Amino acid sequence: MAFAGAERDQATPLATVFLPIAERFAVVPGLSLRRHVLDDDHSFSGSRLRLGQLLLDWLRADCSQRTASHS
Repeated sequence: MAFAGAERDQATPLATVFLPIAERFAVVPGLSLRRHVLDDDHSFSGSRLRLGQLLLDWLRADCSQRTASHS
């Protein structure tokens, strides 16, 4: 699972939204969690290319392994 937050997010702040959720996901047995915090705002307006690259990296690494193991 890939999970991203933004340091300057005022709508869903890291401390009260992102971090508590990420911490709960981190303890789920068998769940591979990649969490990323980007220096950006709520809409990732300055880092959408980086966010897209992180998503592609996750799809290639985590999702392709699961697809191969289920074939």
